[in-house]
Amino acid sequence: MSESTREDVKTTGFFHSSSAAFTREEFRKSLKEGLNVVLIVVNNVSEYSAVLEEVVQSVLLEKKSRKVFVSLSRPYNSLSETVAKNFVVIDAASGLVPGENAPAGKGPLIVKSPANLNELITKISALAAKGITIIIDSVAVLPVYNSERDVMKFLYRLLSNVRKKNALVILFSIPLAGSQKIRNLLATLADKTLEVG
Repeated sequence: MSESTREDVKTTGFFHSSSAAFTREEFRKSLKEGLNVVLIVVNNVSEYSAVLEEVVQSVLLEKKSRKVFVSLSRPYNSLSETVAKNFVVIDAASGLVPGENAPAGKGPLIVKSPANLNELITKISALAAKGITIIIDSVAVLPVYNSERDVMKFLYRLLSNVRKKNALVILFSIPLAGSQKIRNLLATLADKTLEVG
């Protein structure tokens, strides 16, 4: 998507206020725009879960063939029932919590840690295809486990791959406190950036 069609939206009270500049209906409309990368930055951490759940519900209304949820910050057992039942889940958080084990069988695809960037990109890329929607929660976790350079290479490779396959990836994050380079890269690669709260 060219710079001239890139769209940045800043809102307060995302999905909670009828006066919000960016409404639920507008977000659903944006899902149909043929975008490949949407970045949602939730500035008010107390709204993070509610915004994530609203986006999950909006994605479920779409007629896409497959929905993928990549959890970098929450173990599989703490994800909402909606996500567990309706998404293919890639869980990179359960291995971080002592005693936390994802269920065997029809449970998630396991990545031991957000530090395993090659395994993450392999599993996400294997599921990426035209018409697929991928939600990644939360990009802000990656710099905790990886160098800035490795995170930037991972994001560039992942988002380039998603574009080639014409899938949609929705990146969730809180503001990235330490890395201006990662913020700049995400802003450059995203077709639409939404700042919430």
